[in-house]
Amino acid sequence: MRDIKGEMLVDVFFYLLLGFFDIFTIMIFTFCMFRFPASDYLREFCLIAGVASSASFVNRMVLEMPIIDPGIQFVLITLFMRFMLQFRSYEATLVSAVGYLGYTGGQFLIFPLLYELGVTSLADLTELTGWGISITQVLSDLLVLGVSLLVKRLHLGFSFVPQPPHSFTISQKPNKLEQIMVAGVSFGVISLLSVVYLMAVAQEKTVYLLLVIFVPIMFLLWLLRKREQYA
Repeated sequence: MRDIKGEMLVDVFFYLLLGFFDIFTIMIFTFCMFRFPASDYLREFCLIAGVASSASFVNRMVLEMPIIDPGIQFVLITLFMRFMLQFRSYEATLVSAVGYLGYTGGQFLIFPLLYELGVTSLADLTELTGWGISITQVLSDLLVLGVSLLVKRLHLGFSFVPQPPHSFTISQKPNKLEQIMVAGVSFGVISLLSVVYLMAVAQEKTVYLLLVIFVPIMFLLWLLRKREQYA
């Protein structure tokens, strides 16, 4: 007889483990993109990854509401940036968006490639566990970590955001460009949530709908480059 309980425990373990490394990768990528010393924050990254992966498990497997999970993950990362790592609110939202959307872009690039190679299927888009979604997560983590290393080695990324902790005694009003960047962040997050929703409700799912997320990512990167030049 199959050990159903044992299989469920294995699924839960691997879901939490892969979710942990997903969020950990997002944090590494985020800090490399803004030229912060990621190695100085590994303990904080582990805590954030543990909490976020546990919240994802509750959203997807307990509450069975996977459609809200990307939004919840983004909010959690932003709150940790603000209150634990002590970014100012504007910077916390900005750096979280860059990291989260960047990682999602990598994931949404890997999946269509695996789909074309016959490694994954459209059914994997809605699966919570299994070979297809697991290999997508692992390859996405490796891709984004590789990009992070490349950014660090080539001294790329952005330097206009100061390393935390930030001073909260001086109130700084966002300038016009920063206000546009807030709009860009909102556009990116809304696009991500919209893609997830459309993939969930579409009668005939198209894997290439995932590539739509690169539109707000490219727009946000363009705004970041403009802000870097302005600094």
